[in-house]
Amino acid sequence: MQEHILVLAYPGSGKTYLAENFKDVSDLEFQHYRWDYGENKNLPLEQLKGCEQKSVKPQWPDNFFKVLEEETKKTKLVLVPMATSLFPILDHLAAGGGKSDLCHSRQRLS
Repeated sequence: MQEHILVLAYPGSGKTYLAENFKDVSDLEFQHYRWDYGENKNLPLEQLKGCEQKSVKPQWPDNFFKVLEEETKKTKLVLVPMATSLFPILDHLAAGGGKSDLCHSRQRLS
């Protein structure tokens, strides 16, 4: 059985760079699964991120879990932006019996 890795990483940490420069890596955004942007839905992703006119889709987070499971079957490494709204992912993975490790950076304060 092939092991798959899910990484939740902060914006600007290199997710897109990894996905564009290495094979078997997916950069999975969650905004379109969480938010209903109404008439603004066709704006570019970066503009949608700052859009205040949005509401949570009733299918959230199950719609994202489905896509996440499909994506992990296709690629070895799935990168997802770190957001507190994605913490249910950890519960979802734990419920599925999968192994998970939490890694984080540690900033040294002087």
